[in-house]
Amino acid sequence: MTLRYTVGPFARPLGVAVAYLLASLGGLQFVLQPEGLAVFWPGSGLLLGYLLCTPQRDWAAAAGAAFCGNLAANLAHGNAPGLSAGFATVNALEPLVSAWLIARTRGPERWFDATADAVRLAAVPLLVCGGAALAGAALLAPPGTAAFWSVWKVWWLADALGAVLFASLVVAWATPAYRAAQNRAELLESVAAVAVLAAAAGYIFAPTGAGRNELLLLPYPVIFLLLCVTWRSDLRWGTTAAVGTSLIAVRATLRGDGPFAALGGSAADRVLLTQAFCAAAGLSALVLGAALQARRLAEAELRAKKRLLRLVLDSMGDALLVTDKHGHVVLKNAAFDRLHGPADPWPSDPGEWPRAFGVYLPDGTTLCPPEALPAVRAAQGEASDNVRLLLKTAGHPEGVSVSVNGRPLVGEAGVEGGVIAIRDITPTVRAEAGRREREQRFRAIFHTQFQFIGLLDTRGTLLEANRTALAATGVAESEVLGVPFWDTPWWTHDPVQQVLLRAAVDRAAAGESVRFEAHHPTRDGGTVWVD
Repeated sequence: MTLRYTVGPFARPLGVAVAYLLASLGGLQFVLQPEGLAVFWPGSGLLLGYLLCTPQRDWAAAAGAAFCGNLAANLAHGNAPGLSAGFATVNALEPLVSAWLIARTRGPERWFDATADAVRLAAVPLLVCGGAALAGAALLAPPGTAAFWSVWKVWWLADALGAVLFASLVVAWATPAYRAAQNRAELLESVAAVAVLAAAAGYIFAPTGAGRNELLLLPYPVIFLLLCVTWRSDLRWGTTAAVGTSLIAVRATLRGDGPFAALGGSAADRVLLTQAFCAAAGLSALVLGAALQARRLAEAELRAKKRLLRLVLDSMGDALLVTDKHGHVVLKNAAFDRLHGPADPWPSDPGEWPRAFGVYLPDGTTLCPPEALPAVRAAQGEASDNVRLLLKTAGHPEGVSVSVNGRPLVGEAGVEGGVIAIRDITPTVRAEAGRREREQRFRAIFHTQFQFIGLLDTRGTLLEANRTALAATGVAESEVLGVPFWDTPWWTHDPVQQVLLRAAVDRAAAGESVRFEAHHPTRDGGTVWVD
């Protein structure tokens, strides 16, 4: 997934620099004293999310632009130039390294195809920020001292929290939704849910006053509301709600308000509790949202495959029927419904199918035995090919001749069902009947003629001889069919006539009409002359 642009080559780095400047100025509003460090750093997450959504060839320019924006923000805040440059370097390299590691551990697939993406967005920044915080803390305190580790802890948690919350926010909104686009009602519901959550967080982290119910001031029930928002909408709104809740909580704690400030203790301890709360909220929304996105994507792919399967099945001219091993119908296509008509309710006992669907043997009067049905045979593990049957239904009272092929469906556990393909062969059956009828008429005429009639192929082989010719010579049909005509008893008595006949056959095969007189022996020893 990449973001596409139609702006000039300098507009994008300039936009990154301005965005990081504004994010840095915003982060500097959450400074913890006396460390002088921001406890919540949105810039690291925004830059990380931007890098994950852009081609790697643009990363160096984006990191350089972020360095400039961060440097300007630190100088504006009153930090020394050297210290500002050090802060900017660490803050620019940190998201760059995180993005590189995340890209190395995942393929080109879409974001949030699986919950592993949520783990990457949480674990990688957590580790990288821990290493980067060592360099950042060294800019403010001698390494190894208590002050150094205090600065390191604040820096690490601030950057890691900002990276997880804002990177997931950017990636979620930049990733095409894996569910249908929200309609107006769904959009209003999501906005209202986020608003209710913000109101609840604002109430819990508001300045403490007399008369407020302490049970309503517990912070962690907000996470339940956050999960409800994520469940009802999607990851985009879940991450939005998590960022909003975290901003409210951190701002209130630094101000000395809210349940964490009421616990007392040092400012650093109160901020640490708040950061833990924000991390729990952000990770909960991220993991749940990623799991929901993965499930919605899987459901969408399954629906698409089912739709494609249905289109394929319904586009086929042959009727298809799939049953389980017990003979219960699992799947059928539109051609099957057109051929058989509706069956409501569908007979659960395959033994009732011949009568329910009018399945007859080809004679059209005998119902097909249930055990001979190709569907039943296939479900029992037996294949069948070109089984001819006749279907008589309300839509086809005259009957439809069909040819049925059946195959068992064999899985790891053996035969799991069967599938049959039914083809309407009524035109073929009618054509065969017409051909048989024409052949019968031909033979009736052929065998009742008083002339001697024989049919030859172009090589002179006798294919047919009528009864008159066979009876005159007294030979059986089996003795002469398939034999060269000149080698049959009509001609073998006279070699001269055999030569004339062979020459006549060659001329006839070339398209010439040939006529000559000849004589044949008869069964009683006489001779018959023919033209």
